[in-house]
Amino acid sequence: MVRRIFLLGALCLALAACATPHKMTQDTIDSLGVKEVRVNTTSAFVSWPAEEEKFKRQHVTPNAVSQQEMQAHLRKRVQEMVQEHYDAKFKPYFLGPRKVRLDVDVKGLTIPSLAARVLVSDIASFSANFTIVDIKTGEVIAQYPNAAMYKKMIGGIMAPIADAVSNTGADPAEELVLSQVLSVRNWVTKSGQ
Repeated sequence: MVRRIFLLGALCLALAACATPHKMTQDTIDSLGVKEVRVNTTSAFVSWPAEEEKFKRQHVTPNAVSQQEMQAHLRKRVQEMVQEHYDAKFKPYFLGPRKVRLDVDVKGLTIPSLAARVLVSDIASFSANFTIVDIKTGEVIAQYPNAAMYKKMIGGIMAPIADAVSNTGADPAEELVLSQVLSVRNWVTKSGQ
């Protein structure tokens, strides 16, 4: 059963990694020097129960936290996490002479709560638009719109049991963002096929 869940999760990640090929030649790819990564989360919807609980615990009156405060905090955390992963796992692979910027426009991060996994859906998702821009000219070099990653979590009546016995400490949000970074990096390094 667990093996089936992991296989399904891997399939979701593989399908999410499928994207239309870009038109960059290998010479163009080799010339890219990512000098900056800009992450925008202003229009993102974020549902991340573990981070929501951490934020509430930091307040004297946890129930007094407004939805706007919560979303602002979650967007900031997503922005920091995405920025960190792109700076560490994307930028170092593109050291060419052409100075470019990677714009990451986060559309959403949804990690289903335990109750949602039991009753509604057990799919976690992260989606964003990616654009590579020439810093000097402002030319858009390549775009990867609506790039989405999905992760199947244990759902149904098994979800509470799985949460109780699982002590991996792995945050599905971190896993989704890291998978997305690697997917986009692989997409960029493949010449227009």
